Amino acid sequence: MIVVDNVTVLSDFKAEAQRQAIDELGAEAFVLLREGAQQQGLPFKEVISEHLLGLSQVMAAVEGADAARSALKNILEQIRLEL
Repeated sequence: MIVVDNVTVLSDFKAEAQRQAIDELGAEAFVLLREGAQQQGLPFKEVISEHLLGLSQVMAAVEGADAARSALKNILEQIRLEL
């Protein structure tokens, strides 16, 4: 059997491309919120907190409260891993 080390699995490639697109959208949203807060003289910490709350409420309304709780739990776990 021949083993090829430089073969990319299509599903891995798609998952990585999706991750990069999600990261790019998140970065764009962050910059938009930061610039908007600066332009309006608002504290960025409050703006980003309110945005996170709003996203959670939308997710709860659309996907259900369990999905929102799960997403927030995953975020909290990622923060804890980085601390």
